[in-house]
Amino acid sequence: MCYDDERRVVVAHRLVGSRYIALLPETSGGRPSEGIGLKLVLWVGAFANVRQSWLRWATREREPIPIPVQAAEQAEGQAAAAETRALQKRVRATEATARTTQAEMRAATAELEHRRLQDLLRSLGYTAPPE
Repeated sequence: MCYDDERRVVVAHRLVGSRYIALLPETSGGRPSEGIGLKLVLWVGAFANVRQSWLRWATREREPIPIPVQAAEQAEGQAAAAETRALQKRVRATEATARTTQAEMRAATAELEHRRLQDLLRSLGYTAPPE
C-alpha cells in the first residue's frame, strides 16, 4: 500500500505472479488489508504536535486504532471512571449504613421513652390491663 498525495488516496497493490497490480481505490475511503482485517485510512489530526493528514490504521468501520499515547489516555480515563464509580458506590453504602444507624437510634429512643412512660404510670399507681 502507498499513499498518492496528488489524488489523496491510499493505493493498494496485489502481487500477481511476479508483478504488482494496482487495485482500484475504495469509494468508502481507505484500503482494507485482508491479512489483518484493518484499513489504512487518511486521517486528519495531530500527531507528535503536528496537525495534518496522516495515514493511519483503522477498523473496517473507519475507527482509528489508538496510538500508544491515545491508548494510555483511554486507559487512564477508564481507570478514573472506574475509580469514580467505586467511590460513588462506597458513598452510597456509607449513606445506607448511616440511615440504618439513625433508624436504630430512633427505635432505641422510642423504646426508652416507652419504658419511661410505663415507669411513670406505675409510679402514679396505674397498672395496664392485661393484653
